[in-house]
Amino acid sequence: MLWLLHPMNLTNVTYIVQRMNSLAALFTALAILIYARERTRQQQQPGHWPRTLILLAVFGIFGVFSKETALLLPIYLFIIEFFLFRFQALNRRDVSITKIFFATILWIPSILAILLLVAQPHLLLAGYEIRPFNLEQRLLTETRVLLWYLSMIVVPDISQMTLYHDGITLSTDLWTPPSTLLSILVIVSLLVSALALRKQAPWFGFGIAWFFGGHLLESTAFPLEMVFEHRNYLPAFGPLFTLTFSAALFIHRLEISPKLTSAATMMIVVMLATATHTLAHRWSGSPEAPLLDALHHPESPRANIIAGNTYSILAKRAYDPQQQARFIQQGDRHFQIAHTLIPDSANALFGWLFLYYENSLTPPLALLPELHIRLQKGLIDTTTINGLHSLTDCKIKQFCSLSDKQYLYLMETALKNPRLLPSFASNVLRDLATFQAMRKQDYETAITLTKKAIELTPDDLNARHELVVYLANGGHLVDAQHALRSLEQHDKLHRFDSVIQTLRQQILPFVPTNPAPINP
Repeated sequence: MLWLLHPMNLTNVTYIVQRMNSLAALFTALAILIYARERTRQQQQPGHWPRTLILLAVFGIFGVFSKETALLLPIYLFIIEFFLFRFQALNRRDVSITKIFFATILWIPSILAILLLVAQPHLLLAGYEIRPFNLEQRLLTETRVLLWYLSMIVVPDISQMTLYHDGITLSTDLWTPPSTLLSILVIVSLLVSALALRKQAPWFGFGIAWFFGGHLLESTAFPLEMVFEHRNYLPAFGPLFTLTFSAALFIHRLEISPKLTSAATMMIVVMLATATHTLAHRWSGSPEAPLLDALHHPESPRANIIAGNTYSILAKRAYDPQQQARFIQQGDRHFQIAHTLIPDSANALFGWLFLYYENSLTPPLALLPELHIRLQKGLIDTTTINGLHSLTDCKIKQFCSLSDKQYLYLMETALKNPRLLPSFASNVLRDLATFQAMRKQDYETAITLTKKAIELTPDDLNARHELVVYLANGGHLVDAQHALRSLEQHDKLHRFDSVIQTLRQQILPFVPTNPAPINP
């Protein structure tokens, strides 16, 4: 009941994209229950391994295809085995099979993965190119994050719960901030205690190991964002189990009245349900929700950007100029805060410009030069690319007061940024091609830009599709036919079948019967 009603788990359903996390947890939990039931039965009867292994494989595969976090299933099973079953069974055959099982699904894959990362560290480190932190900073910071998760699980505070935890202070060394070393010591103490009390208090070790084991993918060395509450969906079960089991033992030993126990239980359940309902209501889609997030988390760049975007929408819907001016002023304030919080990024400036563009106003003169400066050397991530895409869209639809020269200058500046990844450069080139084709009807330039994009990302089917369209619109029908064949060859999953069929019907009737040779 604690797990079911806990507000920490709310984002797994309200944050729509993380429903994949709920689905992965479902299949992982089913596999865990099957394993626990079979191993419990093996304490009194010979094991039925074939059926169990088939079901574990099926649910494990379903879990992984829901979300990669289901790869932790072997970790969860090993924790159950290590702390609860302890590799014991009625006969030795089942004990041997259990050990072989874990060698196959856990130890051998783990060793191979470590050897692969040692041999090719770029597989891990490449992801840090788009992050404002490095591997060392992430590992140090995550120690503080994990203890914050634990504190929120044990004593939930919905004022601290949000989608936007990007304002967390990075740990640059053991002493900065000082809580970093303290967090490391606490985590080490918990893990040592879990091992030391394995026989005397297995429920304690189980809960601690379950929590930290459940964070091995998302809260360790992999270059993901620092903090998300949905990462605790399954891991939170460990500490809550330990708390519940410990409370049950405490109540039993002190012989506390069942009525008092029931009353205390109901009080806790009502408190959790109220907290979860309150948080769900706050995220129910009202325009105040993002403003409250910025109020409760002023250190978060994203919360402030979302608040600025909200004021931009409110200004657009305002009934009188005075009200619009107030909303514009509030939006200005939040974008200014976000801009200051992320000095190495241009992300706040896009929303800041659109605060004015979407309200048919001229932005302050300093915004475009500042955007140019940050695009020149700043960090470019997915949000930056989305911002540049929005600029392209606004230029094509002609609702922003940005000249063609200013637009092209910004896009070219981004392309020259030494920190721009090839995949991101491909997106910028495609946006430029779209602008040239739709705004200028310059299909020759659009074709050249799109070919450069394909050189950077050969597997980008959208770029290949766009190339076919530009070639056809530019009158290069034979080249368009060849590009269409190339698209079909690269479409291994047949995602573009209907598109390819439509394009073929539009192009083939106009292709010459005996085309001239094509320059490769």
